[in-house]
Amino acid sequence: MQPTPYREPNEHRTTRQRAGVFKGGRAAQERAAHGVTTTGRQEDTAAHTWRLCLMAMTFERELAPLDMTRILEFCVLHDLGEAIHGD
Repeated sequence: MQPTPYREPNEHRTTRQRAGVFKGGRAAQERAAHGVTTTGRQEDTAAHTWRLCLMAMTFERELAPLDMTRILEFCVLHDLGEAIHGD
């Protein structure tokens, strides 16, 4: 099986399709609780995403062979589907 070639995230997308991401972002923002931390505190999606980005940046040296921009894009977008459609 051939690996899928990397495409720029907005390649072949219309302005309307790209603007649709903000609708999903709003859903993520409005989602009351994403999960529970190890201390038992409920964490919303924004706090979860922020902590994940912070963790990636903290370990940037160890992740050096990887593209940090793509890692941070993943950190920001990884829960968007759940925010829109639920768990």
